[in-house]
Amino acid sequence: MLQLTTNKLFYRKYRYKIECRVSGARYRKSPLIALSKNIASTSELKAFDSAVDLLNQYDIKTRCEHNTFSFFFNNIDLEDKILEQVRVWTTSISRPATEFESAILEEHGTQKVLCDALPRGGYKYKVEIKSAMDINLKSTFFEWTGRMSGKIFYSGSTSKWLANSRVYYPEPFIYVRDGPTLSMVLLYLGNNCRRVQEYIPRSSINT
Repeated sequence: MLQLTTNKLFYRKYRYKIECRVSGARYRKSPLIALSKNIASTSELKAFDSAVDLLNQYDIKTRCEHNTFSFFFNNIDLEDKILEQVRVWTTSISRPATEFESAILEEHGTQKVLCDALPRGGYKYKVEIKSAMDINLKSTFFEWTGRMSGKIFYSGSTSKWLANSRVYYPEPFIYVRDGPTLSMVLLYLGNNCRRVQEYIPRSSINT
């Protein structure tokens, strides 16, 4: 079982995550449990299903993707209650490294992401752009960012998306080095900014 460190709040709300692997988990509560030949162990899935039902009384968010089933929660006391039911399927547990880091993650404003080192050697912010951005604005924004040497970085996929309106890219983003540059980027993008994340090196807070 892996012990992982929470770098940001899950769903912008939850501190803790327990992840399980169960063959056929996506068929939970489905009549296909009894019909599909792709499920390795129908009895195991039903046992897991029953275990999850016992946790419905608690303040827990769940998510299922293929064979992975995850629990998200904020009350650390729920960790033992969840593991009591699903420990045999658990593959990892994610927690904030300290209570202080947990408090940092819960600050209001720009979403915080804790890290061991800033991305790309020194970029403090990640700006996610709406994929429906106007074609003409994409072109002028691409030209403008090209003149911001060292202040803005974008991947090859984002570069192609900005430069060529025929390229579809569902999650374009850029890295921004500092606060003043971020302010200019946000003014330029206006409503085309989907989300901003601020990276905080652990070395700057755990002293």
